[in-house]
Amino acid sequence: MKEQARALALADLLFLLAELLRAPAAGARSLPAADRAALTALLAGAGLASPQRAAALLADCLARAGREPAALAEAQSALFEGAAPCAANETAFVRRDKGALLADIAGFYRAFGFAPAAGTGEKADHLGAELEFVALLLVMRAQAAAAGEAEAAAVTHEALCAYWADHLGEWLPAFCARLAALAPDRHHRRLARLLALAGTRVAAELGLVFGESAPPLPPPGDEEAEAFRCGLLRPTGA
Repeated sequence: MKEQARALALADLLFLLAELLRAPAAGARSLPAADRAALTALLAGAGLASPQRAAALLADCLARAGREPAALAEAQSALFEGAAPCAANETAFVRRDKGALLADIAGFYRAFGFAPAAGTGEKADHLGAELEFVALLLVMRAQAAAAGEAEAAAVTHEALCAYWADHLGEWLPAFCARLAALAPDRHHRRLARLLALAGTRVAAELGLVFGESAPPLPPPGDEEAEAFRCGLLRPTGA
């Protein structure tokens, strides 16, 4: 039960971080209020080592997103878009055949009934989409375990480990380091730190060390599960 609750809280954190990576002017959904007590509870539930400190960082990021959307959109455009110095796309960090890499990512999404949502202007390898996909797999694994569907939970866990090893886990450490080094403002330096903390927790959830490869642990046991929403990904049947 405890393991599944932790995975669900971690998924919620990934959804929040994915939303913070979207330019507010591009129609991002309303973010929650920067309630530090609630954020601390969420991050503690997700298993972060210093939830109060991380909650302070996240509260500040959420507050700025609500207070200065235009300035934030401009800063993120300069940092993340196109040939920007810190493009938020896997193909900017992983030096493999771009077409094959994007096809592999799309194959993961299709296998679980998702695709990049239309109208966001983001590609399948955008960091927000990849974070949301990992979050969705965490939720799907928890739901399968809660329903007593051990085989489905195991399949989802294997896919989660493979996707992390082949995609998000391979480049997220480098992205966090580059963002921390190049960010012109405190907001994005804090966002880099939060992404690194979340990545460390996901890796630990899979029995790995952030930025290193290791055999994954088996999936955890049963737990109550909840449904979460997604934004950069949508069900393919929608």
